[in-house]
Amino acid sequence: MNLLFNKSRQLFFPSTDTNRILSARILLLCLLGLSVGCGPNAKEIPAEPEAAIDSLVENLKAHQPQALWHAMPAKYQSDLREVIGAFCDHMDPKIYDRSMALTSKLADVLETKKDFFYNSPVALSTPFFDSMAGAKWDEVTALVRTFAESDLATIDRLRNMDPGDFLASTGAEIMDRSERLRLVSGKNNTGDPWQKLQESLDLGKMTFTETSSNQGLFVIQRKDEKEPTEVKMVKVEGRWVPVDMSQNWDAGIIRAKAGMKQLSGPEFQKSKPIIIFALTSFEGVLNQLLNATSQQQFDQTLLQMVQISQTLKSMAPKSDDDENEKE
Repeated sequence: MNLLFNKSRQLFFPSTDTNRILSARILLLCLLGLSVGCGPNAKEIPAEPEAAIDSLVENLKAHQPQALWHAMPAKYQSDLREVIGAFCDHMDPKIYDRSMALTSKLADVLETKKDFFYNSPVALSTPFFDSMAGAKWDEVTALVRTFAESDLATIDRLRNMDPGDFLASTGAEIMDRSERLRLVSGKNNTGDPWQKLQESLDLGKMTFTETSSNQGLFVIQRKDEKEPTEVKMVKVEGRWVPVDMSQNWDAGIIRAKAGMKQLSGPEFQKSKPIIIFALTSFEGVLNQLLNATSQQQFDQTLLQMVQISQTLKSMAPKSDDDENEKE
């Protein structure tokens, strides 16, 4: 499954300067965008840019990520819907649906075989059990279940998904569960990222100047910094967005759509036999884990999984990212 998602990531989002700019600016867009309403349970966003940032941060602190979606210009929302549609058009539905079904089955294994995992020398020898996730099994399992049963579960559901509703439901639940996982892990020193952002904003003064009918300048002057941060803004369909993001948005969307088309192209087709082999092998292992009635059976299946993983790793084509990591 990792092969499927890693391969897909490389095809959808090529590592280019344009896409890096697009990704880096998406959060700034969401924080600076203006919205007259953010959907169920989200607080209304005021029209004033400075107050809009504070309100959006408050929505995120309240686990209302749909505020991000509603802050976008309608064109940007439409473009992202088209990217999702392009993915659904070109992605093999059998591979996608089967992958997500196995994610749900993985949640079944995690829920019903917890004791076997914690008494298995094979499982306990992996780095996972030394991590925060391994120590908080139930919370991690709940996150996997939430993801597997969301509107991402099948191509058809994904195609008909409303991003705003998805963020209001599944997105909010994932944020809530992730926060609970952080709290029960005792890692409170990391802090809520939105709380830290709010505290950062509180340390400085924000000003917005509309320099023309559709252009403006956002200035953030922090008390602990000599030079202010200036962001040139432009109005797009009533929303203020960073100028460089506006300039690169269309090119980024075009490249993303082109990447989606490669899912039905020859390069991805070459990987399909490996992906199908991986899914079949993983499904077989999950079934055996679910049906295991003794610790010995369970451990033998885990060993089989390790062997299959090593085989798949050797079969997987090397990506540019992999080669760069080696260097």
